[in-house]
Amino acid sequence: MKAMDTATNTTQTADRAATKSPDISAIKPAIDRRDFLLGAAALAVTASLGSQSSAHAEAPASAAYAAAPVLHTTLALATMSGMINPTALNSGALASAVATVKMFGHFIPAGAAAALRVVKAHYAMPVNGRIADVPMYAWTTSVGKGKDTLVKVPIAPGGGLLLSVEIAGTTRTEDSYFLIPGSTTGKPKLIAGTYAIIAGSPDLTGCRLTLTSGKPTLTRVTASGPAPVGFEYLLLTVS
Repeated sequence: MKAMDTATNTTQTADRAATKSPDISAIKPAIDRRDFLLGAAALAVTASLGSQSSAHAEAPASAAYAAAPVLHTTLALATMSGMINPTALNSGALASAVATVKMFGHFIPAGAAAALRVVKAHYAMPVNGRIADVPMYAWTTSVGKGKDTLVKVPIAPGGGLLLSVEIAGTTRTEDSYFLIPGSTTGKPKLIAGTYAIIAGSPDLTGCRLTLTSGKPTLTRVTASGPAPVGFEYLLLTVS
């Protein structure tokens, strides 16, 4: 089983090619913001962003996503039987028109500096007669581990959940993931479950979701039993 490469869109964004393999495999899911904005006018009923999240809004980013072969993070569906490439799923599904996203379990290996700094949930909102992409701070860490957070993101008909991940560094760098509840080939799927945002693109062979002292964590299967993984990650559940 190959290690899962990263789906990234940065202020220099990278697209990756999809695979049908149920195992972790190289992918480059394109993030089509036109799909995200499709039907977004229906979100006018959520005019009060404060009712959806305690996070505060920032102005929409002016720079368009541009393709660039730079890998910073990995997104994987975390299950107790292994890590799954969300692009390899045949289809996504979400029972509600609002995705409830809980971000928790930020893990940093001993002696390592945090690489995951900010996760934003993007809302498609009518602004001055146009549909604007408004990023909201959903999770952040300034020193050490970030605190658990919960946000609710409306999913417009034909749209999906757009998350962007800011990476620590001397320049502002973001990876973006657009998860859809449909069956479009080559796009990561949105389902109710647990995802992991992982710093870098480590080998995920043998990694799985495990309950440790009653709390979900990522572990790797070893000859002596489950062991903590050696990479930074943030878990998020979607319901």
